Amino acid sequence: MDLDQEFHALLYQNHRNNRLKEMINNINSGGSRAFLLLSDTATDSSKKAYEEHLSILQAIEQGDLKKAKQQLGVHLDNIESRLLKYSTQEEL
Repeated sequence: MDLDQEFHALLYQNHRNNRLKEMINNINSGGSRAFLLLSDTATDSSKKAYEEHLSILQAIEQGDLKKAKQQLGVHLDNIESRLLKYSTQEEL
């Protein structure tokens, strides 16, 4: 999880939007992260998030901003899906 937080911090550290930086920092240190850590899905989620991060990073390294944004959207959608899946399982 430390590498995951570092990855996100590196992505937004030079961004000019302070509100965005604050929001990402809150997510990185808040309950959502604890929620995933405490769930049975942490190993699977970590692997999927790593693969998603790798896709984003490769697009950035290639200078393909459009692809990086698209991969970021996929990552955010998948995070939402994983959280919803876990919360639904917990209700059963």
